[in-house]
This record gives sequence, C-alpha cells and structure tokens, in this order.
Amino acid sequence: MTEKRSVSKRQSDEKRAPVSFTPFNVAEGDLWQRIMELPDPREAVRRLSRQDYYWLVKKMDDQRPLLLVLGSEQQWQHLLDMDVWNGDRIDGVRLEGWVEQFMESDPERFVPWFLTDGLFLAYRYLYGAVEVITIDPADDDGVEVPEGFFSIDSVIFVRPRDEELYPVVRSLLETMADFDQRRYEWVLMTLGGIIPAEMEEEMYHFRKARLADDGFLPFNEALEIYAPLDPADLGTDRDHRFIDSRPDMEEDDKYAVPRLPLAHAGSLNLLGRAMERISDTATFDRLCFEFAGLGNRIVVADGLTGRELEELTTAGGKAAAYVSLALEELYGGDEMEAEKALRLHPLSSLFRVGYGFVADIAREARRFVGEGWFREAGIATSFWGEPEDSMLSGLLAGRPKFYDMSSDHAGYREFEYTRDLESCRAALDDLLVLDRLFAQLDRAYPLDRNLAVSPGITFRQLLLTFFARMMTGAEPGYFGLSPSSARQFLELARRGESGPPYRMSRLSGEFATAFTPFMENETPRRKEMLGNVLASVWREFQEEYEMVAGDDLKARYSRLILIEEPEK
Repeated sequence: MTEKRSVSKRQSDEKRAPVSFTPFNVAEGDLWQRIMELPDPREAVRRLSRQDYYWLVKKMDDQRPLLLVLGSEQQWQHLLDMDVWNGDRIDGVRLEGWVEQFMESDPERFVPWFLTDGLFLAYRYLYGAVEVITIDPADDDGVEVPEGFFSIDSVIFVRPRDEELYPVVRSLLETMADFDQRRYEWVLMTLGGIIPAEMEEEMYHFRKARLADDGFLPFNEALEIYAPLDPADLGTDRDHRFIDSRPDMEEDDKYAVPRLPLAHAGSLNLLGRAMERISDTATFDRLCFEFAGLGNRIVVADGLTGRELEELTTAGGKAAAYVSLALEELYGGDEMEAEKALRLHPLSSLFRVGYGFVADIAREARRFVGEGWFREAGIATSFWGEPEDSMLSGLLAGRPKFYDMSSDHAGYREFEYTRDLESCRAALDDLLVLDRLFAQLDRAYPLDRNLAVSPGITFRQLLLTFFARMMTGAEPGYFGLSPSSARQFLELARRGESGPPYRMSRLSGEFATAFTPFMENETPRRKEMLGNVLASVWREFQEEYEMVAGDDLKARYSRLILIEEPEK
C-alpha cells in the first residue's frame, strides 16, 4: 500500500509540477511550445506564476485568445490589475479592450467571474460603456423606447455609449442574463447609483494589496531600494529576510515561482554565472521569487506603470546589473564566493550595495561639477568634450547611468561591471587634474569666456592651440593661429618625416611636459596623471591630422587646432 501511494503521489507531482526550463536561455515562444507539448496544457498554464502568465499574454499576441482560455481566474485578475490602471485610475479604453477579448475567448467562464470576484470591474465597465433606462411593461401609455436602446427582458433597456461597443455589450449582457438573471437585473438597476471615483478608490486599495505580494509596494516603501547599503552591513540589514519554507505548491498556486523575469536578466555577468551554479531547487526558487519582487520594486520606485513588457524587462535588467556589480566589487570574478553570497544575502540588499558603489561616484561627479574651476568660470560641462560630457551627464542623472562607448552604438546603460566604475573613476580623476590645470592657466593667461563657451569649443582645442602658439612663437593664448602659423606648426611636428601618414612623435614629449610648470605645486601622482591625459590628447591629434597636407589645412575643417579665418 505504501509503495502504491508513493507511485500515485509521484504521478500527481509530475502532473502538477510547473514547466521547467533553464533560466537563462528560455524565450516565451520556447516555453509556450513546451507547454503545448504537455498532456494537459491547461494545467501547465495554470501552474505558471501570475507574473509569468502576464508576460506570456503580453508577449504572445498571436496566442492570446488561447492563453485567456487556459488561464485561471487568479491569473486573469493579475492581468487586469497590471494592465487597465493608470496610476490610481482605471483606463476605460484598456478595460473595454480586455472585456472584448475575454468575451471573444471564453465568455462562459469570464462572465461568472466578472459578476462575482470581478464585480467592481463589471460596474466600472458598464458605467462607462452603457446608458440604462427602465420601462414598466404594464404602462398603458406605450412609452416609446429611445433610439439605440435594446432590451433582453423588455424592462431594462440599454444603449452603448459608443456604437462600436454594441456587439460586445449585447453579448456580455445576454451571457450575464443567462448566467444569473437576478444579478443581471440588480447590476443594471443599481448602476446609476454608483460613484465611480469612490468605487475606483476602493478597487485601488484592493489592487495594491494584491500586487504587494509580488513586490509592487507603495511608492515610499519601494523607494527604499535606492538607499545605499554599506557592504559591512550585509547580514545585519533589516531587509534581511528569506523565504525559508515555500508554500505547498499543491494547495495554493498563487505561490508558483515567477521564472521569466530572471530569464530575461541575462547570464553573462557574475550574477548569471553564479546562478547557474545553484542546483538545489529551494534556493533557486527563492532567488526567482526575490528577483521578480526586486524588479517590481524598481518599477514602482522609478515611477513606471509596469504595464509594458519593456518596462518590466528594463527594471529586471537594472536589478541584475546592480546585484552583479555588487558581487563583482565584493568578490572579484569568484563565482563560488558570489554563489555563497546569493545564498546568504537577499537580492534587495545586494542591489543596494551595488547602487551604493554607483552613488559614491555620482556624488564625486556632483562635487566636481559644483566646485570646479570651470563652473565658477561659468563654463558648461560640454567644455570637456566627448565622451567626458556624456559620462558626466549620466552620473548627474537622477538615477545614474553609465555611458558605454564600447559598442558600435554608444549610449547609456546601467552600471553592471567593476570596469564601469573604474572607467568613471579614472575619467573623473582626469577631469579633476585638467580642471586644476586650467585654473592655473587662467590665472597666468586669462581665458576669454566668450571663446570658452563658444559652440564646439573643448579643452582639447584650447590646449593644442596654446601649445601650437608656444611652438611657433606666437603670443601665448588660446585664440586661433593664422593659417601660416598653423602650417608652420604642422611642419615642426612632422620634421624628419617623408610623407603620410605622419606620426608627429617628435613633439609628443614636449606637449606632455609643456604644462608642467603650471602644476608645480601638485603631487607627483597628479603630475603623472596630467602627463597621461596630455599623451592621450596628442594621440588624438596625431590620428586627426596624420593624412592632412599642410596646404589643405583649413579653419572650418580643423577640429583640434583653432585657426583664424583668412580675411576676404
């Protein structure tokens, strides 16, 4: 008997188990295909978490009618909770769209739910969709029914506010009457007495309570995710809570593990590699729960609706990026130590540690921009050129972003790797040294503010022009060279070279040391940093002018040396 019960339980477990898949290579289409290959697709869909169901419905438009048929009423509720609200108000147009889809897909199941658990939604939909009048059939006066009204029972007459709603409204009301005639009459008869704003407020409170289980916390609570956490406080943070014992999956499917959010997080960073090391189901499921909840907290904290998949995937990407950043900063590339950290610390705490590293650099950037010489001189950050200006803009954003130039399509993304932090630290150090150099240069050779704020002017042009004037015997300063002096400078830089591409190496050392006298009171480290920055500027100059003939040097085409336009 014991063996027979064991076999029976195992068969039941196999039937009820959620669809499994490798977390980092799944796509919605793959998951759908696996579901449809199972003996009972309906059971498989209903074993999905509410969040995974929502992702599938939103992503797979072509399969949406079948997904609505296969989904549970709890999954429907989550779908509508996520998709028909704008802030604390219902979007009537979106609600109308979903009612139409449900009526086309599964009216026999949707209407009973709509009139019970979804009753407030039914009231809200009908209030916005129809006008209702009643006519006593015993009235001998033969009251004329206004144009456009129809009735199912010859007592209650209904007219859609929008003619296009007629088919779905008629189908809905007929199905309502077939399901429960008394409730149908009661809903329509009491429709005129509701106060939509009050009803929506009550609905909104219920919705918030339901979504809070998935991490959609009130804004002020969700915002705590951006409170930086010192790595030394890991393990002592009050947010340190675990899901040690998962609910019985056979009894309550609302706790089904949300897997798709983590599946979209990627596997190339340290978080992904550490997750792939975890083989025990309990830990992996806990992390799936935590990750989905963390992404949803970010959705709320960032002021997103969470309605669109792009927003959910963006929030999930941010969650993965900051957690991975924390792991890499704390443990280098050690996947084993990172795995231990995932077991010991909640993802929300690791996220806050990662965000704290970024917040530190952002604070340095704000201090530099607020206290630097260039700001006191009334000069914008564009003075530092690219990519420095974009880097600063990313750090100064309300939620700091990393400006990534490593790909063909440079742009902003979340901080994700230690090298991102190192890149920004190095760039800020370089800018600080350059700012101090210009502070001294400005004292010795005042910089014309009109020139400094001219469109397209950067520190590179001013330093190279200053150096070119120095080498050609022109008066020290920053204004453009005469065309003849510009050609003379190129000839000096190319002396001894027979033809293009010109390397112009003979002046690179002089350029790197030309500004040393202005930094005599600085530390050796800062002098070394300045030398490295100037060497980089000279390399950029070499690349820009290596193929340019002296006679072809024109003011309008000279990007790094300022040249006066010849008088006409």
